[in-house]
Amino acid sequence: MRTFHAESQSHHEPDPYDELATGIIRQAAEDYRRLGKKLRYSNEKSERKEIENAMGIIRNFFISDWFSVLSGLENGCSILEKLDEEVFDSND
Repeated sequence: MRTFHAESQSHHEPDPYDELATGIIRQAAEDYRRLGKKLRYSNEKSERKEIENAMGIIRNFFISDWFSVLSGLENGCSILEKLDEEVFDSND
């Protein structure tokens, strides 16, 4: 994922588009982590289905053209793999 910094080397103002794009991607990752943790601790079938559906929407975002447009990258699948490792292989 492309990293944007508030201060670039040329000391220009941050690009609002880049800041927004980064915020959207970060929020999707945080939502995925939160839902994954919730899924691990949920025992109710209907709640698990709802969580899995929400996670599916986020998965679709990471493999979409929209993600590529926002990030300038084509590696949404590898980001999802890392998120899955983080969410499902963690011991918290």
